[in-house]
Amino acid sequence: MPGAASGALGGRVPGGAEKTAAAARRGGLEAGLLLDDGFLEKLAQDVEGDLVVATPARDVFVASGTGHPDGIDKLRWAVAQVWSEDRGDADADPAWDVPAGSLLTHRLLVRREGGWEVLAA
Repeated sequence: MPGAASGALGGRVPGGAEKTAAAARRGGLEAGLLLDDGFLEKLAQDVEGDLVVATPARDVFVASGTGHPDGIDKLRWAVAQVWSEDRGDADADPAWDVPAGSLLTHRLLVRREGGWEVLAA
């Protein structure tokens, strides 16, 4: 979607977003980035610890690292925004307002040894 959120989450999450990256709401299938090994290897170099991602909807991809606790909190915040009960309301943030049919998961995934695991709560 034109004009929707993209880039760092710093403008969306209180306290900034150092070492937290996002590709959100461009109308594509950003969750498909989970399959792009080249992209993931590059992204993993830019975060502290293991790469952690949230793909709460088909067109939302947010990433951080296990070495950045604030970043993990921001991933959980982004998931909560996408899965909010306020989805579709007039006052909902359009950057995080996705159709129910595109929702995927509440879980965060961590990349270890070239594979994905669910991040323990």
